[in-house]
Amino acid sequence: MEEGDSRFVRWLKRQNERILRPALERPTKVIAAAALLFLAAISTVPFMGTEFLPPFNEGSLTITLQAQPGTSLEESDKIGRVAEQLVLSVPEVVTVGRRTGRAELDEHAEGVHFNEIEALLKPSERSREEILNDIRSNLSGIPGVVVNTGQPISHRLDHLLSGVRAQIAVKLFGPDLPVLRSKAEEIRNVMSGVQGVTDLSVEKQVLIPQLRIVVNREEAARYGLSPGDVAEELETMLYGSVASQVLDGQRTFDVVLRLKEEARNNLDVVRNLLIETHAGVKIPVSQVAEIQPASGPNQILRENVQRRIVVQANVSGRDLGSTVADIQQRVAAQVQMPEGYFVEYGGQFEAQQSASRLLLLLGIGSLIAMLVVLYKGLNDWNAALQVMANIPLAFIGGVIAIFVTGGTLSVASLVGFISLTGITA
Repeated sequence: MEEGDSRFVRWLKRQNERILRPALERPTKVIAAAALLFLAAISTVPFMGTEFLPPFNEGSLTITLQAQPGTSLEESDKIGRVAEQLVLSVPEVVTVGRRTGRAELDEHAEGVHFNEIEALLKPSERSREEILNDIRSNLSGIPGVVVNTGQPISHRLDHLLSGVRAQIAVKLFGPDLPVLRSKAEEIRNVMSGVQGVTDLSVEKQVLIPQLRIVVNREEAARYGLSPGDVAEELETMLYGSVASQVLDGQRTFDVVLRLKEEARNNLDVVRNLLIETHAGVKIPVSQVAEIQPASGPNQILRENVQRRIVVQANVSGRDLGSTVADIQQRVAAQVQMPEGYFVEYGGQFEAQQSASRLLLLLGIGSLIAMLVVLYKGLNDWNAALQVMANIPLAFIGGVIAIFVTGGTLSVASLVGFISLTGITA
């Protein structure tokens, strides 16, 4: 039997030889041209857009609607029904499913003012961005509701990265809640003028009616009560405490002791609640505490033991890195932060920067390891470096491929570059 190359392979080798012979006869010109191309490729990297991950096309959407905290379940359900009809009016939407509120023990607990709609899409000639913009336009007609559109996996990924359901999370930290709310609105106004920003909103923190109970320590001491005693009694009557449990087969139910709802919502009844002293005498709460109606925030969120409020947004029609860089520049120039207040940028932007730094270090380590392995195999540094000289040429092709496919550099692209260096060598 005779072994040899096929006709096609022999033809390829002849074509390759025609290119190699004149190139090897002019090494200086070839190396200079390759070096110039490599420098040109490197110089284009700062002008590339950046993303954490390439955009997914999951075939379904996750749409959240947040009404004002305190909105009743009935009203929130009405809003959800209207939103479902508006989403279904988009031709690509096949079916929708909705959750209104989340249970208190849920990992992502939400009040009944929160609606989450899952929409299944059918194939369409329109792009995903066009469909999203169509849905945003339809839902913008619902007054007093903050809308956020995304996809199931990317939505959950955003939540895991920053704690909010959006690609960009501008976190404002500081001690005073009114100042936080005021500065958050300033940041939101600045971000509204940035190209590419969509689904912009400030974390819902509003004032709600409350009862403020301040224990008079001197009066309480006269009856032999400590502030803790008064607070414990009031907590049992107003909030409730578990007195026992009921077993029903495999299920267990707590028996909670507390006042009826109409009593808990009546200021006069609360003031006249009787507290038992250690001597067995019962006195009205108003004798040892001041009870006044007041307003307070619906929630106080903390991160790293500091109060914070978040301005969140998604990106549409522009890369993530350029959008966040524009936001950072404008916020630094237009929003004056009082002493003790500062801003952090989280979400996919933060994850992208962290992953890029890690991959850069791993990439440098990979190149060093490849050089050592080549030297061990070839036993000649000159030959090993000649093999490594192919990597810059592969980098040129990689950069061209990125520009052809949209000009956006993501973590997936960086992994591809590291893989490419190994394949090339």
